[in-house]
Amino acid sequence: MNKKELVDAVAIRTMFTRKEIEDVVDTFLEECARCLEKKDKVVLSNFGTLEVRSRKARTVKNPNTGSDLHLEAQDTVAFKIGKGLKERIR
Repeated sequence: MNKKELVDAVAIRTMFTRKEIEDVVDTFLEECARCLEKKDKVVLSNFGTLEVRSRKARTVKNPNTGSDLHLEAQDTVAFKIGKGLKERIR
């Protein structure tokens, strides 16, 4: 499901317009990004948690050439599934 499909699905299930739903989704995503920029967790009960994790610098092999590549340390976003969602997808 992409953003447009999400907006359409929520608009169908509610009495709000597609534009109102799109504004809410955009605001939600912007607030999540703002929290992650500050290295805060985004906790959605029974769904999951988004958090920033640091990866150490490391050396890996290029599978095409076999040569070594150095990857710099970087931050990445990780998702940990919540109990409620985990039970629903089993």
